[in-house]
Amino acid sequence: MQVSVPEKDVWPQRSLPLHTMQMPECPVCWNLFDDGTYIPRILRCGHTVCEPCLECLPIESRMGQRCLHCPECRSPCLWRGVRELPKNFTLLRALNKSTDISGLQENYLSNIFNYMPLLSSLSRFLSIKTRLLQRAIKRKIWVVTRLLCLGTLLLMFVPLSLANMFFAWWAACIGFLFVIWFTAGGFGLGAFILCLWAVYNSVYIILRLNRRFHKKLTDTG
Repeated sequence: MQVSVPEKDVWPQRSLPLHTMQMPECPVCWNLFDDGTYIPRILRCGHTVCEPCLECLPIESRMGQRCLHCPECRSPCLWRGVRELPKNFTLLRALNKSTDISGLQENYLSNIFNYMPLLSSLSRFLSIKTRLLQRAIKRKIWVVTRLLCLGTLLLMFVPLSLANMFFAWWAACIGFLFVIWFTAGGFGLGAFILCLWAVYNSVYIILRLNRRFHKKLTDTG
């Protein structure tokens, strides 16, 4: 049974941009398509084959016309030369875009690798600075704690009159706040108000304890 090949008028020119989007390799030689040697050509059945493979395919003569079989679907296709077949421009554009994207990715990765020594040095510098800052903050907190303990002990056992004690406590509070402010580096208005409230309550409690202590001493004497 012979396969009849339709006439030229029966074969309309058709473009299949969606259907022709296939793998970027030729189905015969498995070489990547390009716009130089392995130019993708669209057969009448819709499949794409590179030019060198099309020129190597066997050509048959049937009913006075030359035809070849598609290497994928084995459909007979009218053959009038490789230049008569349209290029798969959709596939070429997709390959060009993928090439551009891969080039951009390579440039991006090369820039990252070039800046890796600088980034690692900056990371080590920041880690060292962070450790030094933590140690400095710990030392400042220790100094402030010692000042607070010494001031509390001194003010607890110094006998003063009520008026002098009141002004002395407030002077001590203000001085202590300034010591914290300049020693610890300052932590904002909210921290200043919180510290003021804590010191005020501490002074109030210590003042009451001091009064009871001196009252007991007076009663005992």
